[in-house]
Amino acid sequence: MKEERITNDEVRSEFNNIPPVEDFIGRYTLRLLGKIVRTDDRQTQKKMLNAWIPTSRKSGAPQKTLRHRFKTTIKIALSEIKISKDAPLKEWTSIARNEEKWETVVDSFFENARRMRENEISDSDENTVR
Repeated sequence: MKEERITNDEVRSEFNNIPPVEDFIGRYTLRLLGKIVRTDDRQTQKKMLNAWIPTSRKSGAPQKTLRHRFKTTIKIALSEIKISKDAPLKEWTSIARNEEKWETVVDSFFENARRMRENEISDSDENTVR
């Protein structure tokens, strides 16, 4: 594919415009976070979700962590919901505790990501035709 210069968008369009892997990872991340929030406070997963190591990163360490991934995905998922702009990450756990409501957030995240990609593709198609 590299020799023929076939892009990921072209491959996905051949397979009924399946979403990119990043969207699937985002959906999985949100589902996992919802399950962790609904577990007992004594569970290791829940303790690790709020764990913090108060030291600086060593040179060469990754600048983005799993915590960054969680935060970014939650912000994107909650952008459609009317919650406080000051502290959206403080409110997500109350939403995630309600399994039905959280599943709706996860589904809308995935559908919105798919719609945005389709719009990007159609916009780029219109620009290439001109």
